[in-house]
Amino acid sequence: MSARFFLIHLIAYISLFSGLSLNLSCSAHQETQTSPTQFLKSSQKQSKMQDFEVHSLKNIELKSEWLKGKKIVLHYFTTWCHPCTDQSVILNQVHNQLLAQGKTIDWAPIHEIAYQLQSKQNQIKKLGIPLKDALALEIQSYLQNQTAEVLILGVCLEKKGCRRLIDFKDVNQVHYGLWVGSEQQRLGYGPFGIIDAVPTTYLINSDGKLHARFQGMLMPSYLIEQIQQMR
Repeated sequence: MSARFFLIHLIAYISLFSGLSLNLSCSAHQETQTSPTQFLKSSQKQSKMQDFEVHSLKNIELKSEWLKGKKIVLHYFTTWCHPCTDQSVILNQVHNQLLAQGKTIDWAPIHEIAYQLQSKQNQIKKLGIPLKDALALEIQSYLQNQTAEVLILGVCLEKKGCRRLIDFKDVNQVHYGLWVGSEQQRLGYGPFGIIDAVPTTYLINSDGKLHARFQGMLMPSYLIEQIQQMR
C-alpha cells in the first residue's frame, strides 16, 4: 500500500467519523444579497419545520412546539466563527429594536423562572411533580402569554456543548435567546435539513413554514425587512 493511498483513506476515515467538526464551515464575512425565494428554490427541500429541542447551559429545555404561532429567527452559530460573532452584534441590534417596539420578548424571565423553581425543588418534589415538568409548564405559560410576535434564538452547534457560551454572551452583550443545540443539530441536522455552514439563519413564519434561509452575514436593515415580510 502506497503512502499516498494510505493518506487518502486516513483522511476519508477521519472525515467520516469526526462529523460536524470537519464538515461545518464558516461562511464568508459579507452581507447576504441573495433573494430569499430564489435561494429557497435552489437549496431548500423541506418547507415545514421539523420539531426540535434546545437547552441552556443550565439544562433549561426549550421545545419548538412551545413556539407555535410566533415568527422565529433561528440562528445557528459557533463561538469560534468570526462572522458569527459579528452577526451576534447585528442580531442584538435587531432584538433591542424589536423589544423596544414590543415585537419580541425578553428572555431573562425564563432564567428567573428556572432559578425560582430550582430554589423550591423540595416543595415541588413533595407535590409529586418532577422539577423538569414543572419548569416546562412554567416556560410554556410564559411564552404563550407573550403578545410579542417575533422570537430570536441563537443556537450554538459546538460538539462539546458550547462551554464558551457564557463568555460569548457576556463579551458580545447578547440579549436575545442563547441556547445549545441538541446532539442531532450539532451533528448538522436541523429542522429544515442539513446545516453545513455557520452562520446559518432561518426565518420561520408563524405557521411553521420556512420564509427564508441564509448563510453568512445579514445586515440589520435587510433582516428587519425580511422579518416584516414574514407571515
